[in-house]
Amino acid sequence: MIRATEVLNRSRKRVVREDGLYVVADAKTQGGNPVASKSRLLMDGIAFERSLLRRLSAKQFGLYSAFCTHRDFPCAVDKKSCLKEMLEAHFEFYETHPPSEDFLEVVLTVQDSFVGCRIWEPGAHMPIEQAIGVLAAALSKLDAVQRTQMVLLNGMHGGSVFLQLAVLAGMVTCEDYTQFRTASYQPNSEDEQWIRNTASYIQLFGDLGRTASQGEA
Repeated sequence: MIRATEVLNRSRKRVVREDGLYVVADAKTQGGNPVASKSRLLMDGIAFERSLLRRLSAKQFGLYSAFCTHRDFPCAVDKKSCLKEMLEAHFEFYETHPPSEDFLEVVLTVQDSFVGCRIWEPGAHMPIEQAIGVLAAALSKLDAVQRTQMVLLNGMHGGSVFLQLAVLAGMVTCEDYTQFRTASYQPNSEDEQWIRNTASYIQLFGDLGRTASQGEA
C-alpha cells in the first residue's frame, strides 16, 4: 500500500494543466492525440496506469485503452448500421433462447422507463427501421462518456443492447450486469474473469470521466 501510494503521488506530478484541460505530460493516444481531459481524476488514473505498466498500450485494456476509443474514433452508436446490428443480435438470440424472469424484468423496465416504449418483448418486436430510430433517441440521452461505455460494452461483451442500456442508465449495478453476462460461464473460468475485469474498467472509466464539468472527458 505504501509503495502504491508513492507511485500514485509520483504519477500525479505527470498531470499538468494546459488550456483548461488536465494533460498527462508526454503521452499520446494510439491515434496521436493528447491524453487530455476536463477530468483530473481520469488523467490521474491514466498516469497511474502508466507508472505501473511503464508504458501505455491500447492493446492492454484499461483506462488508457478506453480513453483511446473515446478520443480517437467516431462514436459507433451514432451509426445506423451499428444500432441495427445491436438490435438484430438481441432479436435473433431471444427468438430461440427464452430469457430468465430476472433478465426479462430488467430489459422491459429499461424500455418502459428510459426508452419510453417497448422495442422488444417476448415474441414481438418493432419493425427494424422504427426500432433503430427509437433506440437512437434513447441513446441521445447518454453523455459522451456513457456512449463510449456503450461501445465498449457491446463491442467487448456482446449480449443484449437493453442490458447495456440498463447499466448505463443506472437501473442495474455493474455487479448485476456482470452476473447476467457471466451466468452461462463456469465460475472463476478465464472467460468469466475477463468479463468481470473488463466491465470493472469500463465502469471506472465512466466514474472518473464523468467527474468533469458537463460530464465530458
